[in-house]
Amino acid sequence: MPGAPTPEQIVARGYVAPGEPEMVIAQLLGLPPFAARPSIDAGIFIQDTRLRAVAYENDGFILLSETPALYTHLTGDENLNCFVAVMGSDKTHATQISNPASLVAALAAFEDCEYGDGDP
Repeated sequence: MPGAPTPEQIVARGYVAPGEPEMVIAQLLGLPPFAARPSIDAGIFIQDTRLRAVAYENDGFILLSETPALYTHLTGDENLNCFVAVMGSDKTHATQISNPASLVAALAAFEDCEYGDGDP
């Protein structure tokens, strides 16, 4: 992607945490050494939290089609008031590194999101 940092620049900027991302993905998918996916109680972000769930249109790890259900489960917000979809053919899991402006613009549109008790 034009303007994306090189692998050397990514390492130099500290964006790489060897091993940790792979373990997190294995846990989320329930792959060895994890016996099952973790479970989270519904509504844990209902009060006093402004959780924004961000999903990218072409993310290969976390599908845009699945993320609204997770967001609703965590927040109880069926209107998706703080659900941020970053749309575009080049919007992938690494958008925050390769195209941070598109992520910032998408988040800015939800600056004052509210759900639950109405507190932002």
